[in-house]
Amino acid sequence: MGYDLEFLRAAPARILVVDDEPMNIRVIKDPLQDEGHEVLVATNGPEALDLMAAERPDLVLLDILMPQMDGYEVCQCLQRNPQLRDIPVIFVTALGSEEDESRGFFAGGVDYVTKPISVQRLKVRVRNQLQMQQIRRRLEERNQMLEEMAQLREQVEQITRHDLKTPLNAVIGFTAVLESQADWAAEQQRILGAIRQAGYRMLDMINRSLDLYKMEAGVYALEPTPVDLLAIFRQLSIRAGGVTVALSIDGAPAETVADTLRIRGEEGLCFTLFGNLLQNAEEAIGASGGGITVDIRRHAQQAEVTVHNPGAVPEGIKDRFFEKFVTAGKQKGTGLGAYSARLLAAVQGGDIMMCSSPQRGTTVAVQLPLWQVAKGKAGRIVFDPPASG
Repeated sequence: MGYDLEFLRAAPARILVVDDEPMNIRVIKDPLQDEGHEVLVATNGPEALDLMAAERPDLVLLDILMPQMDGYEVCQCLQRNPQLRDIPVIFVTALGSEEDESRGFFAGGVDYVTKPISVQRLKVRVRNQLQMQQIRRRLEERNQMLEEMAQLREQVEQITRHDLKTPLNAVIGFTAVLESQADWAAEQQRILGAIRQAGYRMLDMINRSLDLYKMEAGVYALEPTPVDLLAIFRQLSIRAGGVTVALSIDGAPAETVADTLRIRGEEGLCFTLFGNLLQNAEEAIGASGGGITVDIRRHAQQAEVTVHNPGAVPEGIKDRFFEKFVTAGKQKGTGLGAYSARLLAAVQGGDIMMCSSPQRGTTVAVQLPLWQVAKGKAGRIVFDPPASG
């Protein structure tokens, strides 16, 4: 009974056969040429290495027992060459012991065929290695293309962010000019103020998005200063949009606390970090009503800020709350608020956690280092971004 061996054929390739016996070369070479492959021949190790460097074959069929340099040495030389080490090597040899085969794989071979040669078996081994080589090359090309596309996208986004700042500065500047040149009615002044504040907010978003990109890339340089958390939350509470924000320090109402509470970080980063958390809390409350409670506790080396709201995080996103683009039930949600809060906490040497249930609501806790603990350590810090999840 005959067998259809057409499926054994591989795409035409350049194959180097290395053997010091002409008969062995012919037994291997002729069937491979019948398959459409280009077959190169070397009869010793040095000649084989020169041919590999000059012709860059797709596959090498390598004898072991040869004068001057045996096959193990040839394969080891190949592995030491950064330009050639990716060429797969199949040992074709009369040495058939388990120790010889192990030594061949240890030297860098990808397969091991013993003599006398079975032509059909050799074809299968050659086909498999050539197909794997083709797959590897396609994957490398695709990865390279994806990397180039990602770099191009990031460059376009950075350019876009940068170019948006020019017209925004004009909008902000013109509102100030208009306010100073006319006696506007109260409603008109309110509108101009709203335009200016919206411009500042957009400008801040653009600046922060550039910072977040640097954090994701692991190249953000922190320049820490003493940051007054009470001042930040008092400003944020004013902007809370009608939602009641109850602020306490070590369990006491904030208005009864006279001193300041300084952490080690950057004021702009902290403002964005806690602004995102308050905005998330406001959106979680929605029309159901209720207020937000913020409690700041001082510990020996750090401050812990908890932001609580009575709403519950949906079960479907609870385990992915701090991941990028994760959002639920928000028509205009981007899924970046909690994600950026996590980056902003980590870049300042802190941590962030969340717990949520329908009975108890949602609490997000942020830990940041106190300034007095870190005195004398100010300087540029390179952030190592946290793993997602």
